[in-house]
Amino acid sequence: MIYPRLKEQHKVVFIPHSYYHKKFASGHSMSSPHSHPYLEIMYCREGEVIIDFPTKNKNTGEIKNVEVALKEKQFIFIDAGIAHSIHVKEGQTAFVSNVEWKLIPMIEYSSSVKDVIQVDACNLFESLEGLKKFMNMPQRYIVSLDSENVEHCLVSYINLAIQNNNLWTQYNLQARFILLLTEIDKCLTPTTTTGINYIKKAQFFIKNNFNRNINIDEIAENAGVTKGYLQKLFNTNTGMSILQYLNNFRITKCKRILLETNLSIDEICSRVGFNNRQQLIYEFKIQTGMTPNAYRINYSKTYYDHIPKAGEYISCDIDGNPIF
Repeated sequence: MIYPRLKEQHKVVFIPHSYYHKKFASGHSMSSPHSHPYLEIMYCREGEVIIDFPTKNKNTGEIKNVEVALKEKQFIFIDAGIAHSIHVKEGQTAFVSNVEWKLIPMIEYSSSVKDVIQVDACNLFESLEGLKKFMNMPQRYIVSLDSENVEHCLVSYINLAIQNNNLWTQYNLQARFILLLTEIDKCLTPTTTTGINYIKKAQFFIKNNFNRNINIDEIAENAGVTKGYLQKLFNTNTGMSILQYLNNFRITKCKRILLETNLSIDEICSRVGFNNRQQLIYEFKIQTGMTPNAYRINYSKTYYDHIPKAGEYISCDIDGNPIF
């Protein structure tokens, strides 16, 4: 069975079909590789997971396998129709969030759920440089490091999909789907090279000094460039100011501490460099839409596994035979 690639589809809507937050134990191995007609994203939130991509030579029957190691804060986008499986090495564990989307013709979707915002997924992919690149890659997958907000957007999307499938949920899933793709595209789209070394120096300084009271003048001085020029470089290449980048970096650290410790907001505040808890809460709500305490409750690494009903999941083995 050959499943069509995303670039071969026209006027389709993405519907979450299978999704989970799951911890894989040391030595875990999927029984056999499979392919399916779904677009898939897998995000490694903790540890390391290996994705295997075996291909079989039709003439000799020889199987070649490509292993892709997905490390913490990395994600992989997998197109339809490519055989794959996953395993975890001995001595390793992995916490993974995953979504597989079913592609449904827009005309069918509109007849089943009326008046919902409809997004032609293929047109959306074509309009974004990084996702367009993914659509046309011969290996049918792409791996990237999460540069900022993919994890938050993906977890938020899955947690919403878990809720009742009412009209409100459908509207919000469409909106969060667009936001998720936009964040993924940022990771897949290369930045321009002009002044990139200055940006990297500034980012390195922020990474090593975010937990104290630093200012833009100090960041620019350590990058070896004027404040005005560095500000312009940041706006052009990252889409945000230096201060926004600094605060976003602090909030990213804050998210991790919230999920991995029981530290109070005041203690976290001093660890990530904000002057007071009010500033932390304000910046946190700008980036996430919720308070730190709400984030701790909603985004803790709780397990969830949504499996389609029997007969609703389509897949085949490496030889193209249906798996029942």
